[in-house]
Amino acid sequence: MSVVSKAAVTGKEPTPLSMALGEIDSLFKADDYAGVAAVCARTVADHPQVKYMVEEALPSRVYDHVLARTGEAAALVTYTLKNPTWTVDLQRVATDPAAFAAMATAIEEKVRAIAESRRKPH
Repeated sequence: MSVVSKAAVTGKEPTPLSMALGEIDSLFKADDYAGVAAVCARTVADHPQVKYMVEEALPSRVYDHVLARTGEAAALVTYTLKNPTWTVDLQRVATDPAAFAAMATAIEEKVRAIAESRRKPH
């Protein structure tokens, strides 16, 4: 089977946004939160016109990643309901690798804690 480039299929080169999102997805799979923010920072610096779209893409990817890592859907929903600004807070640190990694890790830890608290007898 031969590999065909997107440009050969669509007649268009990939956009900076599509290339960044592909890289971001790969970094999420590698559990590299700091790398995700580094790609965001680089993309926004090189292509400021895509800042909004890069930032808007992150919360759903973090949500999906945390769900995949924890398997705790109810706890994740509880977290989002108890923290209604989590998406905006996450977007604010999207280009700061240390802050983004800390926040994404904290979300994951809080979801695990919520799940654990539900398993304990009351």
